Amino acid sequence: MKKFIFLVTIIFSSSCTLVGADMVNDKYVEAGKKAIDLCIARYQALAKQNFFIDVDRAYVLATDEKMDILFSKGEVGTFGKRSEAYRSYLACGVLASDGMEVYFLGEPLKDTLVEVDGVKQISEIPNIEAIDMLFMRGTKGFEFSGSQKFDPESIDVLKGSTLD
Repeated sequence: MKKFIFLVTIIFSSSCTLVGADMVNDKYVEAGKKAIDLCIARYQALAKQNFFIDVDRAYVLATDEKMDILFSKGEVGTFGKRSEAYRSYLACGVLASDGMEVYFLGEPLKDTLVEVDGVKQISEIPNIEAIDMLFMRGTKGFEFSGSQKFDPESIDVLKGSTLD
């Protein structure tokens, strides 16, 4: 009987943890969608052109305070095998503490459109806990596709392949 109660307690506490994780993910997913929309709107306003037609996905690295977004065509290599036709189009950083504010916006090999001094990207902060999310572009915009715990080791593998 004691083993049964212990097992039920473990299962119950595990399910509570999983439910809590889902609620956190929902919070991050909703914030990720808003950040993606904000980045696209800000880009269109500052660049005075429409958003890139070829972009088919957005990678969102999120903490409670900020989100870093990479818009690309093809898989960068964090959610699957890197696409041979991979190309990054735009990087955007959003502060999420008080509302949402873009702190970085730039295209590869071009002058940045927005850059706030002193704000580090999430991947530059040691021992950071973050969620890495993938949003795929569909007919209704960007839709959540999946998430995983951020692995800083994957950044070292990808150095030089995104906007660095």
